[in-house]
Amino acid sequence: MGLGTNKRISAEEIHAMVERVADEIFTNYGDKELVLVILLNGGMFFGVDLARALEKRRKTRNLYIDTLGVASRGNLRRSSGEVSILKDVSFQISGRHVVVVDEVADTRYTLDRVRSHLGLKGPKSLSIAVAVDKTDECQVPGVRLDYVGFSDVSGYLVGYGMDDRGTGRGLDYIESII
Repeated sequence: MGLGTNKRISAEEIHAMVERVADEIFTNYGDKELVLVILLNGGMFFGVDLARALEKRRKTRNLYIDTLGVASRGNLRRSSGEVSILKDVSFQISGRHVVVVDEVADTRYTLDRVRSHLGLKGPKSLSIAVAVDKTDECQVPGVRLDYVGFSDVSGYLVGYGMDDRGTGRGLDYIESII
C-alpha cells in the first residue's frame, strides 16, 4: 500500500498496518521468546505500537524490548553510507529470536549495518520489520525485509517516526512533503 494521490497515510491506516504486521510476526513466532530491537530514534513509534499489538496476541510474558541507537551520516536527501552505533543493545540476544524494528527502509545502509552488528551477537534468528519500504531508494540490495507495513511509498516522508530535520516524528500519520 502506498500513499496514493492524497500523499498521506492516516492514523487509522497505520493502526491497521501495525495489527497486520503483528499478526505476521505472531504467526511466525507464536509464544516463543522474542526480542524486539527498536532502532532509535525513528523506530520508537512503530516499535511501541508493534510491541503492544504482539502482547495482546501472546499467552506468555517472554517478549523483550531493547533499543539500538544508530546514526547515518549524510545530508537531508542522501546517505553517505556511513552508519555508527551510538548505543548498543543491553539485553542478551545470543540464542534468541530477534526482530529489528525501524520506521523506514530507504537506502538500507543502516539496516545492513545493524544486521551485521547484531548477527555477531549470535541470535537464534534475526529478522527485520519496517513500517515503510521505499524500494526505489534501495542502495544495498542484499538486505531482506521480513515484515513490511507499507510498500511502494516514495517522496520525502514525515510522521510516525520519520522526521524533517528533527521535527515531525510524533505525528500520528505519514505525509509526503515533497
